[in-house]
Amino acid sequence: MAKFFEKLSNDCLKFLDDKEEINVIINIRELPNNRIFQAHTNILRYRSLYFYNELANISKDKNNIKAEMANDNVI
Repeated sequence: MAKFFEKLSNDCLKFLDDKEEINVIINIRELPNNRIFQAHTNILRYRSLYFYNELANISKDKNNIKAEMANDNVI
């Protein structure tokens, strides 16, 4: 059973490192340090009630990427 969880953990790490499947961009416009984060909506939605609610109201663009979120209160 330990081998199963080790493989599952490794697969999850690969998923997080996969830049091709990123489907949301979060732009924190806090001057002077603007920051841009690329993320996976599934991870954000199921790890945070805030993102679960926020991402439900954002449309996808033609590339199936959630429109950029810009919010100073995210972090």
